[in-house]
Amino acid sequence: MLSTSSLNDGPNLMRRCLLQLARRALPGLLTVLAAAPAGAVDLYVAPSGQDGNPGTAALPFRTIGTAARVATAGTKIHVAPGLYTEILETSASGTAADPIAYVSSVPGGARIRTEGPEDHWSWTNRGSHVQIAGFDVSGNGAGGIDNFGTNVQIVRNHVHNIPALGCTGNGGAGIAASNYTNKNVIISHNLVHDIGEFPEPCSRVHGIYFQHKGGHIVNNIVYRVTGWGIHFWHAPLRIEIVNNLVFNNAKGGIGGGAGDGPYFDDPSKPADHITVVNNIAYDNAGIGIEEFGLTGTSNFYSNNLVSGNEQDWSLQHGLSHSRTVAAAPGFVRYDPDGNGDYRLRADSPAIDQGTAKGAPIVDYDGVARPQGRGMDIGPFEFVP
Repeated sequence: MLSTSSLNDGPNLMRRCLLQLARRALPGLLTVLAAAPAGAVDLYVAPSGQDGNPGTAALPFRTIGTAARVATAGTKIHVAPGLYTEILETSASGTAADPIAYVSSVPGGARIRTEGPEDHWSWTNRGSHVQIAGFDVSGNGAGGIDNFGTNVQIVRNHVHNIPALGCTGNGGAGIAASNYTNKNVIISHNLVHDIGEFPEPCSRVHGIYFQHKGGHIVNNIVYRVTGWGIHFWHAPLRIEIVNNLVFNNAKGGIGGGAGDGPYFDDPSKPADHITVVNNIAYDNAGIGIEEFGLTGTSNFYSNNLVSGNEQDWSLQHGLSHSRTVAAAPGFVRYDPDGNGDYRLRADSPAIDQGTAKGAPIVDYDGVARPQGRGMDIGPFEFVP
């Protein structure tokens, strides 16, 4: 069961569901956090803390930003449940062996609520080898989490109710992988909804926005976005978009290409080697899965369920999609506003129709894949 929530939401059904799912899935998903790295240092943040404290469990900091400023490679920042109103700018970097982790100690319990200029992002991360896990993020600006770092994981967050007013040239998103020269960003198991002035369409405001080389967009659920649920643009190359659910978005489900900076329509720099498999694109006002701008000929579209959109497909250069399921997904209960149950019924046409190519080993709930003869399409694996 998923439901929308307001900027000042309380412990509603959405949060209860999110916490239940995250408690099951987070330990299996963030295996790199399960064992403390060699240089591990634990810092603690709580609404009852003080920034003059040493940041221990007994004497925590008050703000996440203070912990970030003293973090070094291997630091794990535990953020207690409660309300945090700071606009975050984090720049500390870890290493491959010793990443820096910002973790809501109760998944979904640390609520970031920002107020500021209309173009502000609630959390801008510029550090590399960083993990951001389990936060509830909302604000009155243009975006939720904006990442400029390399080798970053953004996982199990709930990003919602971002107004991104006016469809301006600066645009906005729930979660963005920015900085055109970055690599290897994972955006996984996030719930993103009510981004932009929905239902008005806007081509500059998206649920998940990916802009560079190398990355994985996996097991996310995105709905009620004024642009595309998942959008790749600028300099995307060799990214995998796998086992996501995008529904009821104003411009379309999954779409993109290369254009604007940094290459400005250089024909030698298309969006290429984009893998789009095992996704459900359903009931979107625009096109379910779409290519536009500069795209290459090595993009791969297979084993997706695409149905009920204004138009289901639009690919370029004669590319075709394969093993597509063109039928209603067979959810337990569908509701376009997030109040449904988007797991699969026993008679769903998505069951066992996915591919193992790029598929995650667990689903949105943390259930192991596959449960049947093959992978299921979408973020939920059906358990007989």
